[in-house]
Amino acid sequence: MQSSHVRNIGIACWDFDPPKGGLGRALKLLADTLREQGHDVRTLTPSGGTDTVGAWTRRVGLHPAFSFILLFRVQRWITGTKRELLLFPCGPGGVWLLKKPKGCRTIAIVYHTYAQQIQLVPGQWWKRIFLFFERASLRRADYIFCYAEDTKNVLEQVYGCDPQYVRLLPQIADLDPWLEASTEKKPGFCICVARLEQRKGIRFLTEVWPEVKKQQPGASLLVVGDGVQSGIVDRLASGENLSVERVSFLRQEELIEAVSQAELLLCPSFLEGFGLTVLEAMAAGTLVLASDTDGLRSLVRNGQTGFLLPVGNHAAWTRAIDELLSYYGRGDEMRTAAKRFVRQRFDTELAKRALQECLESL
Repeated sequence: MQSSHVRNIGIACWDFDPPKGGLGRALKLLADTLREQGHDVRTLTPSGGTDTVGAWTRRVGLHPAFSFILLFRVQRWITGTKRELLLFPCGPGGVWLLKKPKGCRTIAIVYHTYAQQIQLVPGQWWKRIFLFFERASLRRADYIFCYAEDTKNVLEQVYGCDPQYVRLLPQIADLDPWLEASTEKKPGFCICVARLEQRKGIRFLTEVWPEVKKQQPGASLLVVGDGVQSGIVDRLASGENLSVERVSFLRQEELIEAVSQAELLLCPSFLEGFGLTVLEAMAAGTLVLASDTDGLRSLVRNGQTGFLLPVGNHAAWTRAIDELLSYYGRGDEMRTAAKRFVRQRFDTELAKRALQECLESL
């Protein structure tokens, strides 16, 4: 669907191509969608974009440094490439817009905020030091796009953002390969797809799994991801009779196959900006067990399209996994309902049209 108003759009971001996480995947798909709609899109990134700056920040994993590079480079880039609209991810994993550029409008893309991370993720209190930069970046945005009702409420109630400038959009996701995936399941097979860090509840999962194995000797767990807590998972995988395996990365076709074969997708996160892996699992017909927290409760309808469990509650998670692996058929109606929900709410063309209409209304 071509836009009636072609814009010169710039996207400045640290995580892009190859993506390190869900944010990078979402931004890459956003750029492809905008080009498909006929817009002239250029990206300013440390790697994989049309224009590269600060490549060393990507190599060493120091993404805050990229924001300071932008302070001196983004205006020259906007002027030289004649960008009239700048999109930038804000909040954890995003960048800071430390000076409002001249000659173009700015849109902040927010999946979740530092305020949510400080409140909901254990041990993340120290990230208060980033609140100043986040608030300053939001003030420099003419509009804000977000993808979860929880995040929209925080932006308006905690950060004081004007509701008329905060737009809640459906997430664009290429779900067709997931919807078409085989639904044949491997008995007892569970999967977790995540960056291995504190926010994702990885340590909690490694504490729950040995208890699950006591009750379900035939159960197995595949963890797909890498990160600072990969060693915790690797130590669990080396334990006897725990049936745990970790792989750092799977190609998309391999990931779709693995997720679609799992009886359960486990998402014990303390916070999510949206929950792309949960959405994909729902599309693939895999029953989701997720934390009842921001980002996930906007996506999963408890008892209808999956289960929302108390955050960090060992007994509740162990009991739920045990019961669902014991009675596989209990989740059949939910799997069907989840697929139907995904088809209706996250139709790709409808999401793209919503984005296009939103941009044309600015």
